[in-house]
Amino acid sequence: MALAALLATGLYGIEHQIEPPMVLLHEQDVYQVGEEMLLKTLYEALELGRLEQRDDTRWFEQLLGPVFVKHRQLLRRTEWDRYMSHVSDWEKDEYLSIF
Repeated sequence: MALAALLATGLYGIEHQIEPPMVLLHEQDVYQVGEEMLLKTLYEALELGRLEQRDDTRWFEQLLGPVFVKHRQLLRRTEWDRYMSHVSDWEKDEYLSIF
């Protein structure tokens, strides 16, 4: 998806003659930018950064197609559900000793 998005945004910039910004994110100190910008879990990415609630959804749908955007969200939600149903080694070590 990242490659498709990079190619699509590059093409969009060329077609609309958009100049890229001078300051790139990797030149900024991420710790100074603010912790609220960095999502910590897939759940936060799904709920707080929900693609379908953002204004730029139409832009992504134009570039990648609405079916692609819908299926990507479905795939990430099922991935989160599978992750949440998994019992980790830490949970086993921590809680099985109680019983």
